[in-house]
Order: sequence, then C-alpha cells, then structure tokens
Amino acid sequence: MTQLLNSISRRISSVSAVLASLTTFALALSITTDVIIRLTTGSSLPGLVELSETLLVALVFLGVSYTAYIGGHVAMSLVTDRLPARWKGWVRALANLLVVGVLVWLIYATGERAIQSYASGEYKFGLTQFPLWPARWAIVIGLVVTVPVALLRLSVAIRDALERPALPGVPSLDRGGTGAI
Repeated sequence: MTQLLNSISRRISSVSAVLASLTTFALALSITTDVIIRLTTGSSLPGLVELSETLLVALVFLGVSYTAYIGGHVAMSLVTDRLPARWKGWVRALANLLVVGVLVWLIYATGERAIQSYASGEYKFGLTQFPLWPARWAIVIGLVVTVPVALLRLSVAIRDALERPALPGVPSLDRGGTGAI
C-alpha cells in the first residue's frame, strides 16, 4: 500500500510541479510584458495585473503537493527529536492525520466556493472584468493533488510508529532531518 501511495504521490506531485513551473514562466512573461508595455506606452495592458494575480494563486497551490512530497515545507522537530522512535512515529502519524482532515475540509470548502464562482460567473473588477473561478479551481486542484502525498506521509508515519522494517523504495520520514519522502 505504501509503495503504491509513493508511486501515485511521486507522479501526481511531479506533474503538479511541472504545471507550477510553467505557471511561474507564464507569470514572469505576463509581468515582463506589462513592464515593457508600460515603458513604451505609459499605460498598462488591461487584464495583465488580474492575470498575474490568478497565475500567482495557481503557482502557490500547484506547488504544495511537490513541496510536501520532498519534505520542503517548514518543519520544527524540537520536541519530536527528543522522543523515542515509536512515540515520534505516533506523534507524526497524529499530525499527518490532522493534515489529511484539514485537507479534506479545505477541499470541501474551496470546492463549494469554486462551484458557486463558476456558476455565478464571478468576476474581479479592475481595469477589466476578470473571472475569479480559474483561481478558485486552481486552489481546489492544488489541494486535491496534495491528498495522496498526505496519505503517504500518514502511512509512513504509522509504519515508523509500528517499527516495521522500511520497504524498499519508500524512505522513512526521518531521512536527513528534513522529513523528505
């Protein structure tokens, strides 16, 4: 089960990371275009600021799953480093269970809002009317692709708590102090 979750998480988070990278490129391109147009014409191209805001939201949320997969998030292990291995595993398992619960709740809440935004044709008013639903859906998608990674981290934490031997190809959460999987 853990190996399957690892494989799924690796693939999904890698695709999400590539999409976040492409979004970064698109964001840089839109900002550069806006600067060039401002320098040459003295005014901004309508909609580029709003597009940049949407791309920034997509960039952040599409990058969450990969960051979680590689253990790149901020972690503080002051307390857990001093616990016995089994206790450390159970504390991490509880923390990861909470993460899964919060993710499910966030997906439900943001999903409802994204559906309402799309159905009502919600727009942001600025220089131009810009739809908000793409940014709202980027949040939902980013959270959904993070769930397998959170389940993998939960599975590994439970395995570590039970002190089962590590499975080949599925590293422990204790690797190098970063929590990287």
